[in-house]
Amino acid sequence: MPHKRSSGILMHITSLPSAHGVGTMGVVARQFIDQMVEMGQSIWQILPINPPNGLGCPYSASSTFANFELLVSFNDLVKDGLLDKTDLENLDQLSDEIMDYDKIVTVRTPVLRKACQNFLNGSKPEWLSDFAQYCKKHDSVWLDDYALYAVLKEKYNKSWTDWPKALARFDTQAIQEARDAHIEKILLIKAGQFLFEHYWQDLRKYANERGIEIFGDVPIYVAQDSADVWSSQADFLLDRETGEPTHIAGCPPDNFCHEGQRWGNPIYNWDAMEKDKFGWWKHRIARAVELMDFVRVDHFRAFAAYWSIPASCPTAIDGEWIKAPGHALFNALRDEFGQDLPLIAEDLGHITPDVIDLRDSFDIFGMKVLNFLSEEGDFQGDRHPRHYPKGSVCYIGTHDNDTGLGWLNKDCDPGKTEEESQRYRNWFRAIMDTKILEAYGQHWAMIDVAVKSNSNMVIFQMQDLLGQGTEGRMNIPGTAEGQWQWRLQKDALTDQIRQTMRNFTEQSKRLPT
Repeated sequence: MPHKRSSGILMHITSLPSAHGVGTMGVVARQFIDQMVEMGQSIWQILPINPPNGLGCPYSASSTFANFELLVSFNDLVKDGLLDKTDLENLDQLSDEIMDYDKIVTVRTPVLRKACQNFLNGSKPEWLSDFAQYCKKHDSVWLDDYALYAVLKEKYNKSWTDWPKALARFDTQAIQEARDAHIEKILLIKAGQFLFEHYWQDLRKYANERGIEIFGDVPIYVAQDSADVWSSQADFLLDRETGEPTHIAGCPPDNFCHEGQRWGNPIYNWDAMEKDKFGWWKHRIARAVELMDFVRVDHFRAFAAYWSIPASCPTAIDGEWIKAPGHALFNALRDEFGQDLPLIAEDLGHITPDVIDLRDSFDIFGMKVLNFLSEEGDFQGDRHPRHYPKGSVCYIGTHDNDTGLGWLNKDCDPGKTEEESQRYRNWFRAIMDTKILEAYGQHWAMIDVAVKSNSNMVIFQMQDLLGQGTEGRMNIPGTAEGQWQWRLQKDALTDQIRQTMRNFTEQSKRLPT
């Protein structure tokens, strides 16, 4: 994927300092884009914008095609005549400090549904033809099925495998009867998706016109309890009677987790997908690039070979590596989208030569993460950031890692002794610029190392610009509660921080041209 030398910020939309409990696509998002321009940045990396699970995790979504409609700014809905200011009175109870997912769903959903009903009733008549075109384009691919799934999920309040059998098996007659019985609620769901996309495309246009590209995220696997698996059961390894997975995804045992990681996502039925010429994947990537300028594909190594765990196993120990048809898939995607695929590979973890071959065969950028030093050894030779390949994205850490300062000042890493951990950190400190360290502090010295790397792209977590420690961490993998809550506080991104970031970006020749 060709890309000039550039710099960007990783911060999810939910983390913006918007009012009413969660970051939104409103005026604050535009202000953040303006601040990025001030800082000389050209990439805004976000997490998946699909509807998250009940814990707020965007990597376990109820649909890989639909979007999280509660990210619509309610102030924008007031401005456009779809809500009254009085409709927002109860939203003041929501926290500006963190994203409390349960609370924002409980409080914001009825307000959004009211806006959707007002829209369908003609409060914005000039948008109704666009809504009709939106439905015509997406209904047969995903929107019809997602809207019905969302309505039935609310009705039964349980996994689709526990719905009445005919609905769970996606019986044609039962599905049509359900569509007919719930037509008004289905229209509300579709209206919410349309409103999200209307405001999202306005925001993306605003960003692109100012030289900011939107860098999205596509998790390789999808949640078992999702519209995707329910409506496309033949594309997954499921028990044909119960709908439950026969094999699930995860990672093998390693020094960090002696029992491996048992994620629980159903494995793809790659044989069926290949016979269908990867139609599901073509739709999925097409949807992603409708919304983003390019995307990170999470757990890229599973396109070469994936760890398959029998669903009956309580841990990942008894899994096995199975070869995936990665070359056939990406050739099919090239036929569909052209030679330069708009993809970044999350090529971290257990990387073998076949993964590298797959990535490089299709000119896909990989990732370099500085606080994974403890897995890679010291910064000698090709491991030094100044020798990273141009076709890569350099990070201090990602949303799944501690912040830079949190990592640098930690005593011990999982699977390492304290002595080993400190040795790795000493290697990192040895390549810091002493003058930067003394003048600006540790977090800017880490930023300096990354921004001067040879990678054509470098991305920084917002928390690292702010100099936050572990208290700013977005997610701890394998931990369910209390994640995905971090939010940028109003005025935290000061003039001084913005100017310093611009200086570092200019000195490393990463300013947009």
